Amino acid sequence: MKKKSRPNVSIMTSAPEIWKQYKDTNLWVSSEGRFASTYLKDKLVNPTYHKQTNSYRIHADGKFLTPAKVVWEAFKGPIPEGYCVVNKRGYRSMFDIYSLELVPRSKVMSESSSKRAKRIINLETGEIYRNAEEAAKKLFICGNHIRAIARGLHKGSEFKLAYEKVVHEDNEG
Repeated sequence: MKKKSRPNVSIMTSAPEIWKQYKDTNLWVSSEGRFASTYLKDKLVNPTYHKQTNSYRIHADGKFLTPAKVVWEAFKGPIPEGYCVVNKRGYRSMFDIYSLELVPRSKVMSESSSKRAKRIINLETGEIYRNAEEAAKKLFICGNHIRAIARGLHKGSEFKLAYEKVVHEDNEG
């Protein structure tokens, strides 16, 4: 079996780019968040974006892996139970080791729960819809139009809709 070697690629950066092999796979990871495959004769491999999961994936040895997790494990070691790797700046497509941080999963889940679908109230009938899509089906109009009415962008609309106000009680006492 041929010994795997570091990919022969370079980029102009201020800090030297460090390459490490991810576990015992054919995937090499750069400190700049780039990936190369020895299977593809040291060619760079780009992570692909998947609309269904709203995330990036990298293919290595027949598996789809999360690029941020691959970079973290290659340079910092295993991820402890209950933690996940996120980008400090909020960019999902940046995978360099300098912009990644380890965060408790509970913190990420509490932040993402505020971004979940907001319930919509029909102010005329008092009916509450789980989200804009449900309101759109019941009222027979487009979901984007529902959202615009709930935000107050369409004042002269025949529907009187608003987002439900959410009160977070986890910051008390």
